[in-house]
Amino acid sequence: MIAAMVLRPGRRASAAVFAMTAMALMATVMACFGNTGTIAVTLVAAPGSELVARVDRVRLTLSDPLAVFEAERGDDGRISLDLDVVASGQTGYLTFEGFDRSGELIAYGRSGPLPIAAISAEVVIYVAPPGGLAAAPVVLEPARSEMAVAALSFGVVLAGGRRGDGQVAAEVDIYSVYDHDLVPEGSAIEHRVVDLPVPRAGLAALAGGFDDVYLAGGVDDNGEPTPDIWRLVTSVAPRGAYLPLTSQERFARSGIRMAMHGGDVVVTGVPPLFIDRLTGQIREIADPAALGGTATSSIDGAYTLFAGEGNGTEGAVLLRGGVFVDVEGAGELARTGHAAVFLLDGSILAVAGAIAGELVTSAVRYLPATGDIELLSDFLATARRDAAVAASGDYVVVAGGVDSDGKLVADAEVFVADTLERAASVPMIVPRRGANAALLANGQILIAGGIDAMGRPIEVIELFTPAP
Repeated sequence: MIAAMVLRPGRRASAAVFAMTAMALMATVMACFGNTGTIAVTLVAAPGSELVARVDRVRLTLSDPLAVFEAERGDDGRISLDLDVVASGQTGYLTFEGFDRSGELIAYGRSGPLPIAAISAEVVIYVAPPGGLAAAPVVLEPARSEMAVAALSFGVVLAGGRRGDGQVAAEVDIYSVYDHDLVPEGSAIEHRVVDLPVPRAGLAALAGGFDDVYLAGGVDDNGEPTPDIWRLVTSVAPRGAYLPLTSQERFARSGIRMAMHGGDVVVTGVPPLFIDRLTGQIREIADPAALGGTATSSIDGAYTLFAGEGNGTEGAVLLRGGVFVDVEGAGELARTGHAAVFLLDGSILAVAGAIAGELVTSAVRYLPATGDIELLSDFLATARRDAAVAASGDYVVVAGGVDSDGKLVADAEVFVADTLERAASVPMIVPRRGANAALLANGQILIAGGIDAMGRPIEVIELFTPAP
């Protein structure tokens, strides 16, 4: 792949654009003769930001095959970068680093996974100061709280919710990791995925593989729990399609969670349910008779932890090999208003929330393979509930929420994922409670939804950009 990259004014507000023209080469001269491709790379930053204009030197890194290119801003104010890369046919990432005149790294971003081959594509890289939160270049319209969120390979689904006028919403959006926009017209899926079959707020969502999404429960316009479970197939052009799985009234539920376990999806509530991912058949779980709190699975789906007050005899239940067992010595896993995330070392972290009605700063690290439980006292600087929590391979982010005085917490606490040591406390762009957080395929963490201090839904989408 041979490429030329030039910095020039962008098409969006506060954006700069790199145009990369690429010639992709195959393994042999005969196989590659005449094969070319063009990749147009656009840099975008937060609305109103002058970040890109402050960049004096850039470094662009291709992960596979590994190649690093650097260039400085010329006398004409432009940055030109010539690339010469052998296309491997592998999937790689483009990482952008922008440095100011003093040499400080001030702008950082990474693309979603890209095939390094003879293709033509347009890719947007969102850049921001590393280690902080910044506004995404697009807002959620209409603003909604109580949404369901699920992370897919190409973006994050934002489904349903409640509008500012209190009405339950049916809108479904996808925030694209390749466009940093709500999926635009002209894509395989147009600007907005087809609306939910009926409006819902507070429903649960789970990515089920092959970029399908399971959606369950929630409340209707009358505030009543609903029984519907759908499977959204995003690959059906032009706007996706819903497969109804059940609408039996005895399955009505709200405030639930879903998790993957082997070949099944587990739905919390009364009674808990298994959904067979292959056939779509639903079967009730007799024991335990109820599941609540958080539902967190290992990457391979071998373990699923249900943590929270009311689960089992001590506040937590583990599903392993199709069998539910009470977690002995669950202790502070028995909390409310918390969140739980799976970490790459195989453990599950439960953080924030309240125990016996009092907010706590502690967190609990549980290792399902061994049953070990570690209490992390004073983990948070500020006790909070209803925070937006997500983890990447590098960081855990605990954002917003409400404190013990009922006031919004205006920061996000950031921790190193493998050690759980504190990395930073960073201000939120818009303090909020009840928001959703999800990991994008480029390593950034998206925060969307929630309500402000006046109880109004928030339109601003925030992105946490990890430090390299």
